[in-house]
Amino acid sequence: MFVSTPIESGLLIAVVIVFVFQWIAKKKQNKVLENGVYKTFPLVTKTVLTKDTAIYRFGLPNANDVLGLPIGQHISIKASIPTEKGDERTVVRSYTPISSDQDSLGHFDLLVKSYANGTISNLFGQLNIGDKINVTGPQGSYDYSRNCRDMIGMVAGGTGITPMYQVIKAIYEDKKDTTQVYLIFASACEEELFLKNEIDRMARERPNQFHVYYMVEKTEREDWEGGIGYVTREVMDEHLPLPSAAQKVQLLICGPPRMVSSTRRNAISMGYVKGSRVSKMEDQIFTF
Repeated sequence: MFVSTPIESGLLIAVVIVFVFQWIAKKKQNKVLENGVYKTFPLVTKTVLTKDTAIYRFGLPNANDVLGLPIGQHISIKASIPTEKGDERTVVRSYTPISSDQDSLGHFDLLVKSYANGTISNLFGQLNIGDKINVTGPQGSYDYSRNCRDMIGMVAGGTGITPMYQVIKAIYEDKKDTTQVYLIFASACEEELFLKNEIDRMARERPNQFHVYYMVEKTEREDWEGGIGYVTREVMDEHLPLPSAAQKVQLLICGPPRMVSSTRRNAISMGYVKGSRVSKMEDQIFTF
């Protein structure tokens, strides 16, 4: 017969109390997004990655709030942009947070590259702490769930890594998810392989599940181990899973329009089914 000591009993009680409080906190989480309703959120921190790219953290109304965004879906941001005529026009753009409801209470994070001729992206570069953005969502037809595919291939270009990162992180954080992930991540230069450290950490810890291949257009490093150039059919053949009748395989694509178009063509020539004009969750080729 096992008789617990006062210390062991105290530890058990402490563990139970922590579990109960965590359960209560999770139950009280408030999802703030309402599709079609724009809400404002203030910028609380800005982490600069390159001269024109940063991670912007926006605060939610309460410390225990979450966005309420399914994995793989996005938000829409609306702003009034001055025109050359002196009036304003309303512009709406979509962004996928790199944070998720599972790991971000009271805030959400966006990775944004600002372009000189951009509209919303240029607005981000001008934000100061405390400035607010108008957000609605969730939006999008991709809704990842545990083991919904056996293998997922991904081709991302630049900031097109953001929806891929959300899916990768969801799979990594769920120990019961056995989905095999094959990522080709291409950018103009190594500096713009955003979130590389985070992706490398996950791949390093689970190398049999996460397979990553990086590409840059050019590099001066002689010890660069990734690819140089563009994502071609040959690169896809080598680093992505082939479509299979015996397994559930899906290819996700996000990046510059020319890269997306060429990747779709190459995927179809590899045997992937073309899919809908506007991608649906059940499509074998899904474009964000």
